[in-house]
Amino acid sequence: MAQEHDFSELLQRLDPGSEVNVHMNHKTLYNAKFRKFNRTKGIAYFHIDQFYQFGNLLVPISINRITSLDLPVSLEATALINEDDEDE
Repeated sequence: MAQEHDFSELLQRLDPGSEVNVHMNHKTLYNAKFRKFNRTKGIAYFHIDQFYQFGNLLVPISINRITSLDLPVSLEATALINEDDEDE
């Protein structure tokens, strides 16, 4: 499992509007659109349920609650390249 600071770094690199799946202990937010990350407070903001008539809710999530993130393919590739560089 990634540590809190790892999510902080990932969220800072994530472009606003990117769709991700946010996994928490007992809940997963699918196709959540990332809006912004407040590093000082450790809170990421996502729009959820944008496909429903009364959806498109802006939800703040503490990075302490995030257990994993399914990232966009382009960012996952970048993260893998960076991990390989650290191993050398």
